[in-house]
Amino acid sequence: MAGEIGFQQYQQYQLFKQWVALKKYCNDSDIRLIGDIPIFVALDSAEVWANQEMYYLDENGQPTIVAGVPPDYFSKTGQLWGNPLYRWDEMKRDGYRWWLSRFRATGRLVDIIRLDHFRGFEKYWAIPGKDKTAKNGQWLPGPGAEFFEVLRQEFGELPIIAEDLGIITPEVEALRDRFGLPGMRVLQFAFSGDRKRIFTYRISMCRTVSFIPAHMITQLLWAGSAARILRKPHRLLKTEKKKRNEL
Repeated sequence: MAGEIGFQQYQQYQLFKQWVALKKYCNDSDIRLIGDIPIFVALDSAEVWANQEMYYLDENGQPTIVAGVPPDYFSKTGQLWGNPLYRWDEMKRDGYRWWLSRFRATGRLVDIIRLDHFRGFEKYWAIPGKDKTAKNGQWLPGPGAEFFEVLRQEFGELPIIAEDLGIITPEVEALRDRFGLPGMRVLQFAFSGDRKRIFTYRISMCRTVSFIPAHMITQLLWAGSAARILRKPHRLLKTEKKKRNEL
C-alpha cells in the first residue's frame, strides 16, 4: 500500500503545483477562474470516512437517507443521486468548521466559486436510503441564512455564484438575494422558443451569470443552431438597454 499511496501523493503534488502556476498566470493576465463546490460528497469519499458523525449513516456506515431531487420535467421518477446527507445540526455545533475548511481550500484554487444545488441550503430532498427512485422523498430544512452569515463573517464578501437552475421557490430566491449572490442562466434554455420562460435574458438579465450549455443537456455542436441562438441575445440586450434609458 505504501507504494500506491506515495504514487497518489506524487500525482496530487504535481497537479496542485501546476494548477497554482496556471492560476497565477491567469490572474497576472486579469483572468479569474471559476470552480465548483458540489453541495454533497460521495459515500466512498475521504470526507465521509473521516467525519461519519456528520452524515446520516447506520451502524454499518450506510446512508439512511440520500440526496436527489423530486420528479420534474427532466424525470418522472426524480433524480436519485445517492449521496449521504449532512446532519446540519452536528455541523452547526462547531460553527460549520468543515465547510469553512472546504471553502478555504477551494478559494486557494479558484477566484469565484459556483455553489452547486444552491436550493439545497434552503431545503433539500431527502430520500430513504434503500429506495430505487427519488419519488418517496421529503423536503427537509437546510442551514439557511445562518450558514451564509458564518461564511461572510469568515471570508467577508462572498465570491459565490448560486447555481439556482430548475424549479426555485421564493424562499430560495430570498436567500440568494439576501447575500447579493448572482444566480445562473443557461443560454440554450433562454432561447428555446417560449418567450415567457424565466430563463430569458429579457426577464432575468440582472445579477446573473450566463453559461452557454449545462452539463445535463446537449452541447452546442452545430454551427447553424449556435448562430441563431447567438443572434437573439444581441436583440434582447439592445431592447433592454433602450427600456432602461427610457426610465
